[in-house]
Amino acid sequence: MKERKIEYEILKAILIISIVVGHTLATSLINVFWYHVPGFFMLTGYFSKSSILDGKYLNINSVLINRLRRYVLPYFSYSIVLYILFQQEPVIKNLVRVLLGGGWNVGLYSYPFWFINALFVTTIAFDLILCAFRKVQNCWKKVMVASLFTVVWMFIHCSTVYPFLVYLPWSIDQSLGAIVFVYVGFMMKGVTLKWWHCIFPFFAIGFILLHYFHPEIDCHLNMCPMTYRNIVIDIIIPLVFVITFYILSLGLSRIPWISAVLGYVGSASFTIFFIHAAVIAVWPWSMTWWTVLSAVCGGTLLHLILNKFNITRILFIGK
Repeated sequence: MKERKIEYEILKAILIISIVVGHTLATSLINVFWYHVPGFFMLTGYFSKSSILDGKYLNINSVLINRLRRYVLPYFSYSIVLYILFQQEPVIKNLVRVLLGGGWNVGLYSYPFWFINALFVTTIAFDLILCAFRKVQNCWKKVMVASLFTVVWMFIHCSTVYPFLVYLPWSIDQSLGAIVFVYVGFMMKGVTLKWWHCIFPFFAIGFILLHYFHPEIDCHLNMCPMTYRNIVIDIIIPLVFVITFYILSLGLSRIPWISAVLGYVGSASFTIFFIHAAVIAVWPWSMTWWTVLSAVCGGTLLHLILNKFNITRILFIGK
């Protein structure tokens, strides 16, 4: 397997640290941290295979087995282990919660798990959609795919006015927004960094300052409860932050020791994601940056240990 460039691992590190910060610290700038989950979905799209859109055949069985191993097996493994450690509710109730997943599985340690369910559903649906268009003539193919995802994006913003009355199993509802961000990342494959992209960090700083001086302005996005505000801004702001932090990642990749540390944190982002809520739940003191550091370092250390043995690598990392 081709090794991923270190700047992308650093970008993943920045995004996972942002997730931990957003879940840990009560800050007036909390809405700034809503770019991190769309950012992960964009990265998923960026690294998805483009051969399907070029007309090549999709092996459904192979894709399904790969996604089950990558997302579903670790989901159940962590759900079982963390339930044994916390035992916060009767086993049958927890089993139903885990099987339904998505917005139903909001517990003391499991509230971020909807993202894993959404990744599973979204990546399979995205590949199937691209596969469905593989025989369409090239001149219409990308237009039709773009039109489909535009309709999906419009639909989920209509759902803000007419919301879903209940959560759908396995984050099917959250996957509607996720698949659009995956598509955005997918379409960024052929984009190379230009000199004028340096304006994106200024837009990101401007957005942060806007929230700092005018916290009453509410334009945050929360994908779990499907809180969307603006059909344009909800795409633009995550894209601005992802490009900004990609530029930052390129700079950090040139500093050897920072590159090595953040690169490994990025490679451990999957493990950090699964356990950070549990670390926050058992933290005995007030929430500070020490909580963030403990969750990130603890997850990274756990990833290092799990990666040493084949059985734990399969069960908890999905590889």
